[in-house]
Amino acid sequence: KLLVVEPQNADALRALDALLVQGERWADLEPVLVTQTKSDDIFDDERVLVWTRLAELYRDRLDRRDDAVQAWKEVLELQDMHEPALRALREMYTEDERWPELFDILQRLSDIARDPEERVQHLGIMAQIAEQYLDQPNKAIELWEDVLSARPDDVESVGELQRLLIAQGDAATTSDARQKAYGALAEAYERELRMNVAHTKERRLDVYKGIGRLWQSELDDVFNAQSAWERARNEEPFDREALDALRGIHQAGGNDSARAEILESARWPLRVSRWPKVARSP
Repeated sequence: KLLVVEPQNADALRALDALLVQGERWADLEPVLVTQTKSDDIFDDERVLVWTRLAELYRDRLDRRDDAVQAWKEVLELQDMHEPALRALREMYTEDERWPELFDILQRLSDIARDPEERVQHLGIMAQIAEQYLDQPNKAIELWEDVLSARPDDVESVGELQRLLIAQGDAATTSDARQKAYGALAEAYERELRMNVAHTKERRLDVYKGIGRLWQSELDDVFNAQSAWERARNEEPFDREALDALRGIHQAGGNDSARAEILESARWPLRVSRWPKVARSP
């Protein structure tokens, strides 16, 4: 009777709420909770709790997914960093493949994450969404940089960064944009070499040669190119590409003695291959 006179009376709504929950009358509970969200007799903290219950009711009892999403969004209107609402929406947006909305939710979760590893996981997923679903490769590059700032020895993340920078440089339409991308790529390669992880000899050689190509062909920096090719040669003294690159650099610079030494090194494997094999003693 009280609700007939005062439809938004908070005490009467709470009492009716309790009775409906006790009787598991979920469909009848929904309009009562909706009315409570509009009541002038409750503070926002309680209103958040009512919206949370309503979202869970829609999702878990009434199978009204869109209404559940809207209810969680109402929670965020009142408390924009409400963690249970953010986690619920993350799950629902992931299942529904709503990538722009999911990206925003992950951004908020990364902002409030207390565990550094959890924050890194959010950033990594955001980077993948930005590249694959939002067509924002530049944003993906920024996010992988953020991951590496938090986890400096993450080889997988630096590999993703390198891959994106290669694509960015290849797609660049201006010389400045191309040089910027390839300069960042050279640094990403150097970053990999500085990581406190075990690198195979083959990988180190590939990285040194990649840096050498960038400085020589794309960035027009002979000094840094020579340094990279020398490191490649230290890794594998008879690598043909490194020797050819250094020979060309020394020839262009008029360094005849260094060029001669490179030519001699290039001939050495051929001489060794022509030596007769010595039969082993039985």
